[in-house]
Amino acid sequence: MLHTASIPDHAPPGRLGDWNFLVGRWRVRHRKLAERLVGSTYWMEFDGECSCWMALGDGVNIDDHFIDQPTGSYRASTIRVFDPKRAAWDIYWIDSRGPPAVMARPISGGFEGKIGRLFADDEWQGRPIRTRFLWFSDDPEHCRWEQAFSPDAGKTWETNWEMRLERAS
Repeated sequence: MLHTASIPDHAPPGRLGDWNFLVGRWRVRHRKLAERLVGSTYWMEFDGECSCWMALGDGVNIDDHFIDQPTGSYRASTIRVFDPKRAAWDIYWIDSRGPPAVMARPISGGFEGKIGRLFADDEWQGRPIRTRFLWFSDDPEHCRWEQAFSPDAGKTWETNWEMRLERAS
């Protein structure tokens, strides 16, 4: 379902330490639209696991996911790299489906308080889209992530994947 944008369509500046809340082990509950940008209302729900750590003096953040999707389990990693000249984090996604698929263009941004906003101009099934990631560092034991696509340069957004993370013991 497309909805009108109510979240600013720009990224705040990034800073070292933005991803410190994510370091550790997590249990993940995924909720993902079965199809994107076609008006689908069917959500698949499934579990996963995530481990996250910092590297290079907090200038790099890496996570390793196990995603137990109903259509098949797979592994994925996110690599977040801080660019101090732009004051922005660039996020790259790599997963094990087929030959490893790497996000062609990084999604970039930072945090304002406990909310991260990151954006990229991208492509979905041959058509241009705008991609948005939102991160919410709710408390030390919980955080959330949302991915949304906009087919109209940010006028409307379709949230198509959500993750709720709970710290694993």
